Amino acid sequence: MPCHDLVVDGDQSAVYVEDSVVVLSPISTAVLTSLVVDEWSDVHDVVCTIEAAFGTPPEESVFDGVCAVIDELATTGLVERVD
Repeated sequence: MPCHDLVVDGDQSAVYVEDSVVVLSPISTAVLTSLVVDEWSDVHDVVCTIEAAFGTPPEESVFDGVCAVIDELATTGLVERVD
């Protein structure tokens, strides 16, 4: 992972990736920090963690929301997704 540094301030964070700083939303921060470093994490475990912290959104499922966040984190190179 090309992430060099993670700074968490309250419920948001900033991550230094390669030559850029990426600012993460509270939910993105929670998803990233709920992943176990150097191990594969099951998306269902992450969904349970996020649902416990934020509740269920009225518009979409927690699973769909977490998958969208993981896709975004993967796009920036912060996580690796295996389907």
